[in-house]
Amino acid sequence: MSDLLVPLASFRFLYRVLPALLLGLLLWPALGRAQVLDDSTKVIYGAKTTRVLYEADILREQYEGRLIDTTLTNQMRDRYWFHDTTFQQDLGNVGTASRRLLWEADNGIGARYGRNVFDKYARNSATIPYYDTRSPFTFFRFIQSAVGEQVFELSYSRSLGKNLNVGLAYERFASRKVLAASRRENFTEHSNVLFFARYQTTDERYHALFNINTARHRIPEQGGIRYGASDTLATGEPRPGSLFGYELEDVNLSWALNADDRDEVRLVQTLRLLGRA
Repeated sequence: MSDLLVPLASFRFLYRVLPALLLGLLLWPALGRAQVLDDSTKVIYGAKTTRVLYEADILREQYEGRLIDTTLTNQMRDRYWFHDTTFQQDLGNVGTASRRLLWEADNGIGARYGRNVFDKYARNSATIPYYDTRSPFTFFRFIQSAVGEQVFELSYSRSLGKNLNVGLAYERFASRKVLAASRRENFTEHSNVLFFARYQTTDERYHALFNINTARHRIPEQGGIRYGASDTLATGEPRPGSLFGYELEDVNLSWALNADDRDEVRLVQTLRLLGRA
């Protein structure tokens, strides 16, 4: 009998202490948050404390940067899904060969390869955004269309000290086949990985911009619709309305593939010898 009295007595003690312990555990998070000032009531870092700088800004000695764009305008237009927003003519699907409708002079230095039908989908290393952030900055967007077109982009940037900012970005977009396609068959596959960094001295006399830009673009080349016997009239002319069964049509090329690989390393440095006028 005496062996059972000790456990029963200890249980009675726990019953008396347990409500106080539970009350303390419930109040502890509130007491801990109350000691942190201006953490949950004020937004210290945000869109107004994050600045965007471009290579052209550094070359013009405009170091103050620009406010980031937080609007959602033009997201429904596929012209703004990619990095070249000029008016262009393509083959009717995301990722296909494209060319500009208006002529534009090429300002590039050095020899050019002449391959530019996929420039619309690739990042231009000279126009990559660099950031001046007081806190880590993340950019994310995801677009999904009803016909299988998909755009995904994720970018992360942060400052390492007062004078150095580094970032990493990943992008992918894809689309499905329209001509001679089985159900949910992929068509375009594009991926891009970007590393970028910006450095400046405390007196802002020296600036350096550096990025490594790599892109992989894969898309089949179908060569257009192949005319069948039922698609032409007796005169040899195309039969109106017979070429709009896209998934049921035959194509001229079945095994051709476009592959566009790009690897770029870019370093831009500026040094101001004299003070500003």
